[in-house]
Amino acid sequence: MATMPRFFALALSLWFQISWSSGITATDPYRDQVFASSIAGVRMQTESDPFASPVWELGSSNPPLVLHFDDLDGGYRPFTVRLVACRRDWTPADLFESQVFEGLDREPIQDHRPSFNTLQRYTHYSHPIPSETLRPKISGNFAVLVYADQDLQELVLVRRLLVLENRVSVSALVRRAYTAGQGSSHQQLDLELYPGRLVIQQPALDLSLQVMQNGDWNRLQPCPSFPTLLGPQQWTYRGLSELLFAGGNEYRAVDLRTVRAPGRGIERIIRTVEGYEAWVQTDPTRGTAPHLSQKDLNGRSMIQNFEQRQPHTESEYVWTTFALEPGPGESFQKVYLQIDGGLSACDNALAMEWQSETGLWVKSIYLKQGFYDYQYLTGPEPCSAVALEGTHADTENDYEVLVYYHPPAGMAYDRLVGYTKVNSMGQKGR
Repeated sequence: MATMPRFFALALSLWFQISWSSGITATDPYRDQVFASSIAGVRMQTESDPFASPVWELGSSNPPLVLHFDDLDGGYRPFTVRLVACRRDWTPADLFESQVFEGLDREPIQDHRPSFNTLQRYTHYSHPIPSETLRPKISGNFAVLVYADQDLQELVLVRRLLVLENRVSVSALVRRAYTAGQGSSHQQLDLELYPGRLVIQQPALDLSLQVMQNGDWNRLQPCPSFPTLLGPQQWTYRGLSELLFAGGNEYRAVDLRTVRAPGRGIERIIRTVEGYEAWVQTDPTRGTAPHLSQKDLNGRSMIQNFEQRQPHTESEYVWTTFALEPGPGESFQKVYLQIDGGLSACDNALAMEWQSETGLWVKSIYLKQGFYDYQYLTGPEPCSAVALEGTHADTENDYEVLVYYHPPAGMAYDRLVGYTKVNSMGQKGR
């Protein structure tokens, strides 16, 4: 087995040109980030569903989510996981530890296993979230922080977690937009809320609704708290412009589940003395192309390989190069690759490089074997996929509805009291 090649290490360190000191302050909102060049393969899911959203119901018997990541340096490091309660905007909440947790807010990560029979040596770490000892007693947004030490000095990654107390029932319906000129490109979400026994005196002040498309925090849209129709036990939100979404397009896909031959979307894959390299087939832009319906994972990914039985510890890492070719007359200021790898959309670490000699936008990243959905975005922020991928009302999408309640005279945080996931085609949400 070999360590990560020097070329890979250099390129990977350039990919993660983010530091803790310049990335987050005490008042900044948390977002999915990776700060260390040696940390890869980050995901948080249930053991039974690799596509599960990061939602755990407070007080339920549901199994916890499991945080997975790899340390490409190999060996053992004393990683520590910590939970931080946040407001609905993901800034830290002003709460005492005793108000939030049944015990402590941090604990060491115990489960670590070395990779086996792989060219890239790594150590795989996993930890249940929440665990028996690290357990929130309030609902809301939580940032999952992982440090490479026990003194909480070296932050290496951040993931977002939703802790739900299911007090408000939510019904959602996705339909074509009725707005003039948007019927073929946009989707309208209509909602009905049933507060049950939760007493909310001033919905416009104490209630907050947010909707996310395909698990993408970059597409989180706030909704007016005051409903269009207000009944004693039913609040209706219908035809609101804030709940109007560009349908987007089906995701592109790349299959790295085998390194013995090119999988779906792979032009060629080779093995060198230092590791594996793959080149994805050059992608055209789809901004003006007609819609083509196809099955996708709605932006998700799964770690898997066809050669071995243990995907977390027996999967190779592949240096994978993506290329986007603009159409005639197309010019873009900035292009990003969006792929499920532990980073938020439009992160500078996923900015593509323009190669004038080939006329292509190019990005190389180090991916663990698996199946990945991806797409291309244009910047500057707010980033959007519409120019490069197109938008269609017939696109199949998942929508997640988050209902927050801010106690009027209570503590300075937002309770997550309602949640649902709905699919635009009536399928089971991924």
